[in-house]
Amino acid sequence: MLLEFPNARIELSRREDLRHHGLIEAAGRQVHVLGRPGWRVDYGRLDYDDEPGSVESALEEALAAWLADPARLPDLAALSGAFLLLVCRDGALERVVTSDELGNTVYWWSQGGRLVISDTWRDFAQGRDLLAWEAYDPEQLAWLSRKKTCAPGRTYLRGLNRLSVGTLYQVEGAALRASAAVCPDPPADGRDFTWDDLYAMVGRRLGSGPYTLCYSTGIDSHYLLMRYAKRIEQVLTIYMAAPYQDQERSLEAGAALINAVAQGKPYTPVGVDYTDPMNRAYLEDAVEHDPFAAHSSFSMYQAFAQASCGQILSGQNADTMQFFALTSRIGPRELVMKSPVSPQPPLTRVAYRLEAARSFGGPQPGGMVNSRMLCGLGQRMLALTGPRGYWPILHFKRIHNMTTGNTALFRNASRYWGKPVLFPYLEPLVFYVSAYFRRPLGDVLNPKGHLKRQYHYLRHSQSPLAPPQGKPFSQSPLFTWAAGCLEGLAPELKRRVDAVVSEPMGRSVVYCLAALAQQRPQAGLTGR
Repeated sequence: MLLEFPNARIELSRREDLRHHGLIEAAGRQVHVLGRPGWRVDYGRLDYDDEPGSVESALEEALAAWLADPARLPDLAALSGAFLLLVCRDGALERVVTSDELGNTVYWWSQGGRLVISDTWRDFAQGRDLLAWEAYDPEQLAWLSRKKTCAPGRTYLRGLNRLSVGTLYQVEGAALRASAAVCPDPPADGRDFTWDDLYAMVGRRLGSGPYTLCYSTGIDSHYLLMRYAKRIEQVLTIYMAAPYQDQERSLEAGAALINAVAQGKPYTPVGVDYTDPMNRAYLEDAVEHDPFAAHSSFSMYQAFAQASCGQILSGQNADTMQFFALTSRIGPRELVMKSPVSPQPPLTRVAYRLEAARSFGGPQPGGMVNSRMLCGLGQRMLALTGPRGYWPILHFKRIHNMTTGNTALFRNASRYWGKPVLFPYLEPLVFYVSAYFRRPLGDVLNPKGHLKRQYHYLRHSQSPLAPPQGKPFSQSPLFTWAAGCLEGLAPELKRRVDAVVSEPMGRSVVYCLAALAQQRPQAGLTGR
């Protein structure tokens, strides 16, 4: 799809979910709708409507209301799905609105005095030398190494930006400026939500199945197993095959067998093979479609290959929706002894959680939530969302953590194998209740206690046998191959990348991107 405006060019060639093109006239403006919203969210009744006519009418009404009154922007939060709104006046692009499920693989940059929006980094790479160090942003490469992604809206290629989900952008010259987050207003009746309200929203959009559950043995995926047992036909857990075994994944696979059999479910353990020659093709595919998320993508590609159902369930990001990813239990022992997995002293951990719970209405300037959880962007998030409950935190999470990392890993494998993946903890009503549920201060030591008390099952931490840790990814054939690809093309670039990116998977992704940029999209590095 190609749309030309005097001040912008929109070229979308990859995203099938954005191929539908509609046009709505409202308030003297023309709104191009790329893609389709799939749901109307009724925040008053805490319900969904997916009837196409109702959803289409809701979009037209919300657009008309917002264009007539900018304060009505939250009305657009009632539309959920993967779509893009291009607002034009007198033929020129004026504003861009992204939906809640757009993802982060739509890019923008300035070129020849015009704004360009595309769904492939290759359009940006044309005419640029990605084997030159000057093409890269060291700050964002360092961010990739620490966070396995880049800062919100950024990439590690100089000049290339990403659209963030649920955001209103103003067109300013040949650039975009994020001016507001699209998030719903608080309950009109001032309702106080509870933990029960939050968990009642999880999975409300799920159909009848059948589903394969990606099961980690954590309480969040176990909750899905118990609540949706009748719709789940297969339980699947990954572990890393020796000699690259990971201790925690091995423990999870063992516990998953017991729990799956206890529920009468077929269990499929997937031993991720680090030596599988197909890993090269999997890495290339992941980098081709989303090179700014640096996780071991090949593991999920192997897992999806063994999923017997056509749809996959994942409990990804449940930690964030419950207590902003600060969910481990702090018991009496942890209060007096420093945790081996946390750099913070016990009392600092408690103070951090108390501050998070008290961040209803916005994070404290200069506080730990701003500096640690929000990477120093707390006030920027507050400016985008306004003081709407915990939305400043959740908006950061959804444009940073939730559209990259493990979520991107699942989506890449889903697209590759044609098996839709569903994230019940990321549905709009879960966001809504999570944002306006003021966390009880008494729950900071055990945020998941409410859920854990309901279920008794084998947790991987209860296993009496701890298998040894195996070789790291940096010693795998895949890493060696990716490093060799770039070493043969641009040894100086590899040296510079290695000096900034210490995380091996992050390195392999950058190696692969630079090498792929020298090939035709269909050719790849493996020559298939």
